[in-house]
This record gives sequence, C-alpha cells and structure tokens, in this order.
Amino acid sequence: MEETMRILNMLSEGKLSVDEAARLIAQLDVPSEPSATTAETRPLADPWLGEEQNEEEEETIASGANLSGRDLAGLNLQGCDLSGAQLEGAKLEGVNLQGADLSDADLRDADLRRANLQGADLSGAKLRGANMNHANLQGADLSSLDLTGLDLSGINLQGVDLSGAKLAGVKFEGSNLTGADFSNADLQDADLRKANLQGADFSGTNLKGANLQGANLQGADLEDAQLEGADLHGVNLSGTSLPGGTLSTLLKAMGRN
Repeated sequence: MEETMRILNMLSEGKLSVDEAARLIAQLDVPSEPSATTAETRPLADPWLGEEQNEEEEETIASGANLSGRDLAGLNLQGCDLSGAQLEGAKLEGVNLQGADLSDADLRDADLRRANLQGADLSGAKLRGANMNHANLQGADLSSLDLTGLDLSGINLQGVDLSGAKLAGVKFEGSNLTGADFSNADLQDADLRKANLQGADFSGTNLKGANLQGANLQGADLEDAQLEGADLHGVNLSGTSLPGGTLSTLLKAMGRN
C-alpha cells in the first residue's frame, strides 16, 4: 500500500507519467519468484520420506535377518521368506504371516498374539515361551517341533501338522484341532479338554496321562495310540478308530479293566 501511494505522489508531482505510474503499480501485483536457494533447501515431501523408510524396513525383513526384539506389530508379511530369521522376543502381535516361510526361525518368547499364521511353514522353528493367544494356525506346518509346555488354548489349529512334535504338557483346551495330524507326537500330560479333535490323526501318539475331558474325537484315528492314564470322561468317540478296534481294548489301555 505504501509503494502505491509513493507512485501516486510522484505522478501528482509530475515526476512520473501516467503510463510509467500504471506500469509500476502493475508490477507490484506480480508475486516474486522463489530464489534458487529457497528451492534447493526446500525439504522433501513426507510421502517420499515415508516410502524410503518403508523400503529400508522391507530390506531388513528377509531370510536370516536379525529382528530380535523388534516391534513389527501389525505389519503385512504375507508370504515372506523369514526362514532362519532371528525373531527372539519380537513383537508380532496381529501380524499377517499367512503362507510365510518361518522354517528354522527363532521365535522364542515372541509375541504372536492374534497373528495370522495360516498355512505358514514353522518346521524346525523355536517357539519356546512364545505367546500365541488367539493366533490363527490353520493348516500350519509345526511338524517335529518342541512345543513342550506351550499354551495353545482356544487357538484355530484346524488341519495343522504336528506329526512327531514334542507336545508334553501343552495346553490345547477349547482349541479347534479338526483334522490335525498328531501321528507319532508326544502328548503326554497334555491338556485337551473340550478341544475339537474331529478327524484328527493320533496314530502312534503318546497320550499317556492326557486330559481329554469333553473333547470331540468323532472320526479320529487312535490306532496304536498310547492311552494309559488318559482321562476320556465325556468324550465323543463316535466313529473313532480305537486301539484293537474295540472299546474294551481302549478301556484296558487306559488301565480301566
């Protein structure tokens, strides 16, 4: 405003012509161009910074990576190759690991609550002390693992492969284990109360002292299973393949002549 008044005063004093005054006033309305220094020092937009950070994060999540203690909660790692990765104590709550390769990974004391591990390969993985409450392990490969004493209560383990696994004292109370493969696994003193074991394979399985109260064993295969001291009160044995093929043989195996 001051510049405009100065130009008008100069016009009235005869120091400027009408055309010159008009031209100067018009120039006042043109925005100035940013200097080269300003353009060069302008920070990059946040989306670009975020993309670089994400790319760097993705590079670190790979087979054999050391991710011990890292907070990876909520990430989408579907189908990722994490074989042999160090994930001890990692925070993986709610992570999508569907179809991921976690074979030989170290997941001791990891937080896997509500994680989606459907179809994941966990063969050879270390899971001692891992928290897997409400995780989805449908169709996962847990064969030959040492899960001794782990709490897997209320988990979806439908069709899971636990053949040859060490499962002594594991808590499966209320879990969905429909069609699970327990062949040749060690389930001594395991807690299988009210678990859905329909169609599960227990051939050659050690179930000594296991608690199966109220479990659904309809259509399950108990051929050659060791059942001494097992508690089968309230169990549904409809269509179950029993040791020796008869219920009397089953009762004898349980020490109930």
